[in-house]
Amino acid sequence: MDEIMFMRDPAEVEKERELEKILKVVTEDPARMEKLNVGSRFLRALFFAASDRERKKEIAKNYKKEEFRQNIPRIKTYEELQVSNVVNGKIPDAPEPPKTEEIQFPLTYTLLFANNVNLVNVRLDNEEGKIIYNLVVPQIDEKVLEDCRDSIKLKIKFDKDVLKDDNYLIGKFGKIFSKKGLTFDARELEKVRYLIDRDWNNLGVIEGLFRDGNVLAIMIEGFNKPVYVDYRGLGRTETNLNYKNEDEVVNFIKKFVRKSGYEFDDKILSYNVKYGEFRLNATLGVNGTSSKFILRRE
Repeated sequence: MDEIMFMRDPAEVEKERELEKILKVVTEDPARMEKLNVGSRFLRALFFAASDRERKKEIAKNYKKEEFRQNIPRIKTYEELQVSNVVNGKIPDAPEPPKTEEIQFPLTYTLLFANNVNLVNVRLDNEEGKIIYNLVVPQIDEKVLEDCRDSIKLKIKFDKDVLKDDNYLIGKFGKIFSKKGLTFDARELEKVRYLIDRDWNNLGVIEGLFRDGNVLAIMIEGFNKPVYVDYRGLGRTETNLNYKNEDEVVNFIKKFVRKSGYEFDDKILSYNVKYGEFRLNATLGVNGTSSKFILRRE
């Protein structure tokens, strides 16, 4: 018996000894003997619960974020993210973010690089004491981009690989740029191709955030409000992104739900589904309220 007690947690042994003292007092009163078994089990449960709670407090007291902070994971490839690989691009590793007080603003890095074109980049700026996460994507005249989408929308219904066909895209997009008096070259081809793929096949305006291993969560509180991210080492950080109207928010939720393998039903007001590395918790708006959602990396 002594050998077993020697191997146990001394704190628990001491608590059990105190318990035995209490039980001894109880047993001296014969009128309480009938309740002894129930009482002993109850008191033992209290002491063990208290012991477990004390251990948890000690763990929390000694917890230090710095000790548990890990290196930033490698940025996933298109295939690993379960999204289309139409641009055949290499996604370099994002740098490990330094502590807030050590950041030299602006901090920039690339998330997607294809055929000598930087397609998706991150720029962290400190604007009047507030850190802003800027997702930098190709800028194309909206009417030109719309015309490019329209020129292939019938073809893409029957051939999902059309965005990989350089010759076909050059013929279609080149004519549109020429009519607008704009230069069309390999760089413009990659930009238009990425934006169409992003919106049609992937997750739209916030798609680039999924590529950044520093982004632990994405929060949307409604349309015409900034998208926020939980950035590793910085916490809640405002971005330069937003949804312009309620339809854009709902369309994202609908697309994510379907990509997760479920059917979307607008009669269902909340969703909890996972696609790739992210889990979506979404609530559809009712009675004039905006739809909201949060995505967490798991």
